[in-house]
Amino acid sequence: AGLFGAAAFAENIEETEDTLRAESSNAAFTDTKGINSWWVYPLSVRYKGKYDKTYTSYVGSDGYCGLISYNNRSGKRERVNIVKEKADDHNAGAVEVLPDGRILYITSGHNTRNYLKVFVSKNREMIREWEEPFLLHTPAKCTYIQLIKTKNGYYLFTRLRYSSAQIKNASKRYTWAVSFSRDGLNWSAFRNIINGGTNQYYIKAMACTDSSDIRLVMCSNPKESNSDIRVAFYSPGRQRITDVSGKVLYRVTSGGWGLSFKKADVAVEKEKGGTNRLLDVGYTEKKKTVIAYASAQNSSNSTYKITEVKGKKKRTTDVAESGKAFYTYSYYFGGVAISEKNPNVLYISRNTGKYWQIEQWKRSGKKWKRVKILQKSRSKVLLRPFLTKYAKGEINFSAGMYNPKEFKKYNTKIVRKIVKEK
Repeated sequence: AGLFGAAAFAENIEETEDTLRAESSNAAFTDTKGINSWWVYPLSVRYKGKYDKTYTSYVGSDGYCGLISYNNRSGKRERVNIVKEKADDHNAGAVEVLPDGRILYITSGHNTRNYLKVFVSKNREMIREWEEPFLLHTPAKCTYIQLIKTKNGYYLFTRLRYSSAQIKNASKRYTWAVSFSRDGLNWSAFRNIINGGTNQYYIKAMACTDSSDIRLVMCSNPKESNSDIRVAFYSPGRQRITDVSGKVLYRVTSGGWGLSFKKADVAVEKEKGGTNRLLDVGYTEKKKTVIAYASAQNSSNSTYKITEVKGKKKRTTDVAESGKAFYTYSYYFGGVAISEKNPNVLYISRNTGKYWQIEQWKRSGKKWKRVKILQKSRSKVLLRPFLTKYAKGEINFSAGMYNPKEFKKYNTKIVRKIVKEK
């Protein structure tokens, strides 16, 4: 047994051609159970070494977290349960590849503990055997992992929830903090970079194509009052939080709370009487920020939108009505994923009334147009599309049953499809 009471075990996924054809005409693999959260990143990576494999993270309805590997040359599929957490869609881990080809997998729990669990595979490009995990301690209870891999090393972002007992004369506080590792094995102490105050706050961290700075796009939970979407930049070398021009907004220190979110530039204001849900951020040059989000006032008025910010210029375009895919009790249905290879390509989850659909959209001039329906279903929800990092046109999503009132109840599988992107 492993350190946390559950040894990793593997199983080959055997599916007939009829099964694959029935589920999806060009599915590369389907898994019998699994879901994940778009606040964890990367959820899937492709690595070409001795082999050419894609590794995709999941948490099953039984609480087991692990990886699915798919050999892009031979077609062999394999699933490994790595650690037993709770059945909770927040608990899927982030996955990356170390310089020597071994696999890095990290889980956080959901506001239940003051540490992350870090797993490293014993062998390069293989997921069957794992070293004993080690703990990466956090100063407060943590949720979500976002890993940004750069030429200098790995930056790990996580959200912290400080209890009122930890803060004198104050209520609970949410922050986002960062840790750095050159090799993925030895990590620095966490430092707070964004202070969300009492707001249940979210960040999507994304590297810039032309800068060592890391873009931080942020927003509160849609049910709270601060759902304006804001942008700032983390400068690792100087340990600063800046705006796009380089103006210093906050100096990161070991004892600080981070930049107050209210001091970050507003990229998207919430509409009067409505709310926003941040969904994805484009992988672009520093001066150009691309934000995918949903804007909703009620279940009959929920729209997926793209806002581009370049300098002082902003351009917002409607993509499509989400139907009830976005506006539910938890706001966790639906979803939009921006292609990391081409920010003018989107993958969205919609409910059209009769069908749940995963669709590919492309920008044509100033408008967005649907290119194709990748999958549709009357009986199963199709939600939370996400892309495989370091790949082109590898789109993943969850399909099955999901209870919008309780994120711990689901019976879904993860579907992977290969599509063309021009």
